[in-house]
Amino acid sequence: MLFDSSDAAGGGLTNREQLENSVCEAPGRPWLEGVDAERHVVYFYQPNCGSWTCQHCSVVNTRRWSWIVASGTGLLLERGQQISFTTLTSHERLSPDASIRVFPSAWMKLSQRARYRAKAGQYVLVPERHESGVLHVHMLDTFNLGKRWWKDNGRECGLGYQADSGFAETAGGAYAYASKYLSKQWGIPWPRNFRRIRTSQKFPRQADDSEACQVAWSKIASEEDVFQLADRWELEGYQVKILSSSELADELRELRQSAIAD
Repeated sequence: MLFDSSDAAGGGLTNREQLENSVCEAPGRPWLEGVDAERHVVYFYQPNCGSWTCQHCSVVNTRRWSWIVASGTGLLLERGQQISFTTLTSHERLSPDASIRVFPSAWMKLSQRARYRAKAGQYVLVPERHESGVLHVHMLDTFNLGKRWWKDNGRECGLGYQADSGFAETAGGAYAYASKYLSKQWGIPWPRNFRRIRTSQKFPRQADDSEACQVAWSKIASEEDVFQLADRWELEGYQVKILSSSELADELRELRQSAIAD
């Protein structure tokens, strides 16, 4: 079940409702052709731009990353790992811009300390800008170092003294956690190329739907070529589907679920 975004972020609509009522309008997006030779189906679609500044893609990105967080958390819980919810703040003397500049080096120092204490620790981290513009971060992690450790070490590494830590018990709770804080940042200005979500290198991921299906993808030179190719594939006995990015994602998800069931 999708997490309902806030009224402020989504106008009272759920992620799915916003997704169904919007399209990516970024110019210059290519067309792609996907051939499923086993099923004799050919797909044509324009991929989304993927930018967090795009109204449509911010919803798509939130859904995708929330699923990654939930599935990874589920795998960790199956392995007997304990998952913590951890919140870290910026130093109280930093301005909004300074809090963003300081964060990368402060987090690098702090994560190295955490890794020293718990070498197998994994995390997924979502930065958030408070109403004041100052940065703080929300994290799911398996370091399990406790509130006092994060408070003291965060301070020593250049972050704030305020920190909190609790525990996650379900993958669904992790989905809601990620979706909540990612959707709160829709429309919030961030520096160019600032990463809205970060994971440790070995945070577990399941294969996505496109990886699980036997579809060979290639780039199409122009939109006019799509219709010529579509006619050609139909003459060869293939079913041709020209879909939106969301429609394609739903279809590939159904195919993956059918493959798992079989």
